[in-house]
Amino acid sequence: GDDLTKFAALGIGADMQQATAALAAGLGPEMAQLAPDIVKAMTAGSNMVQMAMLDGGDHVRAMLEKGGGPEDTINALMHMGDRAKEIAAQYTEGAAHSAFALDQFSKVHGKDAIILMRAADAFRENAKRQYGSVEAYTAALVKEKEINDKFTHTWENFKNKIFEPMRLAMMTVATIFMDLMVAIEPFLG
Repeated sequence: GDDLTKFAALGIGADMQQATAALAAGLGPEMAQLAPDIVKAMTAGSNMVQMAMLDGGDHVRAMLEKGGGPEDTINALMHMGDRAKEIAAQYTEGAAHSAFALDQFSKVHGKDAIILMRAADAFRENAKRQYGSVEAYTAALVKEKEINDKFTHTWENFKNKIFEPMRLAMMTVATIFMDLMVAIEPFLG
């Protein structure tokens, strides 16, 4: 939606879309649909203060400056989700009413902080189940992105080396044919 349009205007739309898809896959089926909302929560200007309170400024900058690759997006989620969990624990530790304490945490740090906590836990659990760790999952995503980038680069080279000369040759033949038709038209009728 609007976020992809903003990312596209920054020249990182495709990267952010790929990162969001990788995040959705890592979150697992029960939370996958939240991936776009999680990326939005981490990058929305209106959440800048809350994300800074979760020590996420550098991670969000890395996402936006580097094109939001899967590695940067996952690192941002894990860092801010874990930081939110630490802060929430400070609110709820020893509280007579932990739900009230968590509500106060949410008022200060935003409701997205709770979503980031849950998402980081879900991501960690799924990454551990599928790859053994978040780091191994992230490494697999980085390798996959490198392979995709190489394929795209190879495909572009192939098109430029093979199809472009063929297109130019066809255009030249078509031009010669059209010139020939114009030249012989008086003799045809």
